[in-house]
Amino acid sequence: MALPQFIELPGSSVYRHPFPLQGMNSQALLLHADYEQLKKTTDVWLNSVPGNDVHYVPLLPFVICNPVWINRISWTPAGQGWMRESDFNFAYYVACFKGREFQYIAIAQAYLVVDNPLTVSTGREVFGYRKVFGQMEYLAGTYQPIAASTWVLRDESPDAEMEIAEVARIIPPAGWPAATRKANWEDLKQLAEVAIGDLVFDAATGVMHLIEMFKAQNLPVVYLLQLRDVQFPESAAFQAILESPMQITHLHSAWFLPPGYKVQLTNFPSYPLISDLGLRVDANGVADVALGFQTYWDCVLQPGRVVAMAGRPTE
Repeated sequence: MALPQFIELPGSSVYRHPFPLQGMNSQALLLHADYEQLKKTTDVWLNSVPGNDVHYVPLLPFVICNPVWINRISWTPAGQGWMRESDFNFAYYVACFKGREFQYIAIAQAYLVVDNPLTVSTGREVFGYRKVFGQMEYLAGTYQPIAASTWVLRDESPDAEMEIAEVARIIPPAGWPAATRKANWEDLKQLAEVAIGDLVFDAATGVMHLIEMFKAQNLPVVYLLQLRDVQFPESAAFQAILESPMQITHLHSAWFLPPGYKVQLTNFPSYPLISDLGLRVDANGVADVALGFQTYWDCVLQPGRVVAMAGRPTE
């Protein structure tokens, strides 16, 4: 079936991909998570589209807290302008299977707070990014996001009004020491030493698949793109599992962060970061960082493919 031409409307806030991203100053803070809860979340999110013969399973019992400053985002066709974005996302790696056969590793970005409304609309409509608009606080004297706030409900009651509240904050170790030494992909082998649980692979095998993905510099990202039906509000008029490669074009640097980092998290009924991802926190909602990296890199969000699709029939 031939696809209809996209109608480019004046004033539209949905831009065309590929999207080159330059100057991505990023932290990757690995947080312990309950593997069984990650499986439940993945099944609801990525394994529920009717007719999908592909199955996604969490790779390891970790969630990555990933605050990022993106210095320049361009779109297609080139030369029309650019914009910036900061985001604060929580992601994890999934193994993709077709039947019993392993296919590849992908990134699943479950929660994303971003400070640019144009990238919210574009990311949600084109790829299915679960982006919400919010506000960032930065490490003093830098463009490194250290805390994120967004609109939430503190409780579910008739009198509850949406308000902006902090959902995550990085707590650096005392003295905020600098990155300790240069890191490389092989350093990810340390994850096998702290991964526990009934995993889809043994930890060592899972980490080796992860290293192979990074060395290829072509990181598949998996999404659920759906539109609520206008006639039947509990149904989806369109629903699809998509995959799109995030192609690393230049890794400028990668450094270990010193031990002692923590992340303060808050669980809201409308934004249940902790419970939905099974994050391991103390009584005050603070998570210890198992391993941390600081990276500076460029990439391109490339066109992807439809893995499975459902919705209203075309008549």
